[in-house]
Amino acid sequence: MSRFELSTAALAQIKDISAYIAEDNPVRAISFIDELLAACRLRADMPRSGQLRPELDGNPRSFPFGPYVVLYDVLNDDGGILVLAIIHARQDILREFHRP
Repeated sequence: MSRFELSTAALAQIKDISAYIAEDNPVRAISFIDELLAACRLRADMPRSGQLRPELDGNPRSFPFGPYVVLYDVLNDDGGILVLAIIHARQDILREFHRP
């Protein structure tokens, strides 16, 4: 299994997402974050399968997860990703995404 890393920004966004969900359903907050991290682990095994995002600085890749878009960089050809950001799909990704 390939590894994945979280940028400082992505870690902060995960905490914010968890806190938001926990306001209504603390149990779901935990399970949602577990599912999100599992999706990142799976993507690390197929890092080039995400959609290229040439409109964003550095051409990261992305994949959808629920109402969010996960932006990441490929760490190496053998697998592995660096999660850069997790942005709600309703947000303006061009405006919200800032390289760490």
